[in-house]
Amino acid sequence: MIHPLTEIGARYIAPQYYVAVNSNDEFEGIPSRFEHLHWRTLDGGSVLPVFSFREWCKDFVKTYYSREGSPLPKSHNQDALSLAEVLEYLEPQGTWKVAFNPKAIAPGKWIRPWNLVTASYCRRLATEMRLPLEKLFAEKATEVEDCVGNPDFLWKVKQLCAPSVPEIVQYARARTAEFELG
Repeated sequence: MIHPLTEIGARYIAPQYYVAVNSNDEFEGIPSRFEHLHWRTLDGGSVLPVFSFREWCKDFVKTYYSREGSPLPKSHNQDALSLAEVLEYLEPQGTWKVAFNPKAIAPGKWIRPWNLVTASYCRRLATEMRLPLEKLFAEKATEVEDCVGNPDFLWKVKQLCAPSVPEIVQYARARTAEFELG
């Protein structure tokens, strides 16, 4: 039996990242889940900075955006699968690269990190992770008894899944590299 929370669970156990955003007051009508935020990009919109830790994102924002005069962007948490969806939304607008953990050296200036990849690579990586994460979540969810209505359910399942997630990410990176090169 497939657990009813499998897709949500996959997002919950997926690697987590942080991006800088502001509220977007410019949209008209009912926004999509991506339009209600202004995704802060670099190099004229072509690069989305993504951080492994909230503190790194906050430090970057504090330095890079210090002269803007408008409210500083906030750190916004995104799991790897949701990040791929954000990139799918941003790519037609010109965002085609992702900079992981860039460093801001002065207002409006940053150093390119060693890990600068294409948006298509990130989307493919998420595709390669999705099914194994869903299977892992479903498998571990069946091990947790009395899960319905139990608020500790997701936390227990996440703890059971944690040792296997890095292996899934490594496998997904290898498969994505094969796809990108082949």
